Amino acid sequence: MKKLLFILCLISQIGAESKDLPDANDFLDLFKENLEESHRIIIQRSLQKNYLRFRGYELVDYKIYKQMPPNERKNIKKPLIFFRGILQSKPTYSELGGVSVHAILAQDTKDKKAQKIYLNFDGRYLSDLLTIGESREFYALCAVPLVNRCLLIGIGEKW
Repeated sequence: MKKLLFILCLISQIGAESKDLPDANDFLDLFKENLEESHRIIIQRSLQKNYLRFRGYELVDYKIYKQMPPNERKNIKKPLIFFRGILQSKPTYSELGGVSVHAILAQDTKDKKAQKIYLNFDGRYLSDLLTIGESREFYALCAVPLVNRCLLIGIGEKW
């Protein structure tokens, strides 16, 4: 009986400790100002065509990139899209394709006709996307041209 009580106490302590761990939303709240400021700078530099560089890639705002003519897009060396959006669907998981979601741009939240954008993330982001939930803001870096390989940023993941 003492062993059983000890095991139950141990299990309850482990459960209590895991509730205190920060999740993706906690990190997004913590990094919100930095992410917003980074996005503002990326927009400004994208408009100037003086792209901010990150690990050899040139960061471009999603909306600005989509509005560029194709020949202008080709002039960007190794483009990486910075996406600030609002989740519009629950994540869908596929063992072959990772995690897919629909989102709208954060600046289009008041627009009733805002275009839904399909994004695809690696499978490791499933729990973070579920934690963030629908109608919540998130940030991502995505490969082009299809914006189909994205990294969720601002969630406390170490690279």
